[in-house]
Amino acid sequence: MNIHGLIDPKRVIMDLKGSSKRDALVEIIDMLAKCEGITDGGALRKAILDREEIMSTGVGLTIAVPHAKLSSVKVFTLALARSSKGIDYDSLRLLNPRLIYASLTGYGQTGPLAQRPGHDVNYLAAAGIVALSGAPDGPPVHQIGAPVGDLAGSMFTVVAVLGALFQRTQSGVGQHLDVSIADALVSWMSPRIGVHLASGHNDAASTKREVLTRPAYGIFESADGKYLSLAAVETPFWRRLVQALQLTEFAGAEMEEYSVRIERTAAIAAALHSCFRSRPLAHWAGLLAQHDVPFSTVPDISEVLTDPHFRARGLFVAGTAGPFVQFPVPMTGVAGTACPAPNPGEHSDSILADIGFDASEIKRLREQGVV
Repeated sequence: MNIHGLIDPKRVIMDLKGSSKRDALVEIIDMLAKCEGITDGGALRKAILDREEIMSTGVGLTIAVPHAKLSSVKVFTLALARSSKGIDYDSLRLLNPRLIYASLTGYGQTGPLAQRPGHDVNYLAAAGIVALSGAPDGPPVHQIGAPVGDLAGSMFTVVAVLGALFQRTQSGVGQHLDVSIADALVSWMSPRIGVHLASGHNDAASTKREVLTRPAYGIFESADGKYLSLAAVETPFWRRLVQALQLTEFAGAEMEEYSVRIERTAAIAAALHSCFRSRPLAHWAGLLAQHDVPFSTVPDISEVLTDPHFRARGLFVAGTAGPFVQFPVPMTGVAGTACPAPNPGEHSDSILADIGFDASEIKRLREQGVV
């Protein structure tokens, strides 16, 4: 049993794997059906258990279990390979019209790709992001080291749930939120879509060259084998860069026109690479900071965890397994995270005890492989 999270003391989230014994699932659903506020517990129990694919496909079934009333459940999350009657939104909203039901999938609940499986790279590709990655004149590549698609879908889910909660204060009813990771990424592509439409290009390759061709922009290696990122895009920053590095061949009023610099992107890049390879990173970091040029070193993960800036902002909290990341936006009246997320199953026994299982019943669930 995996505890996905706690919304409030009246609600817990549990994960029941498809390999669990049917009678164990029956016991938990019986408990749910007997909760105060369920007007027809027997019908709910039958509706869920009548769907045999829940028990046979090996997929996860996420059930929101209230301690008191079903009306206390604010959000119901479902992770199934296919829709299941009895725990779908249309069935559950009959029990609680105020329920907000969020479904987060790769391609959404509708459309030709709704049933297609996928991972982050697939969603990035479908949204057009991979096609704009790599060298300006090179093939598409996947070079992102973070699960951008998964994070985009998660963030849009949170935003949608918060919006639905506010809307419910006005309407008095909940709704089904159909969140698609691919849709979220297409939304994040809006700036690039705008460039493509405004440029009048008939081919994606031309748009890619326009988007990725930026003078004085990129990653550069220093003499000690370390790297820095540079982004002297706007003319004031370009002027400071030329002064800091003494790039006399690129000085003058003509080079202060961005269109001229674009035409000389390759020459500027070659000069910068040659320049930065002549001194160690510490020299360049001090010089660029002194001239207020947009740059950053390129730390690895271990260096990020000890970075003085992030430490000063209280972004990390010490944990038994090492530091973990706090919510990145300080909020008045909201306490920071006191402990890291639990390990899978860490709180299973205490949660089961809270909802009425005694020690012998919990032991039997463990022997049956449910917990």
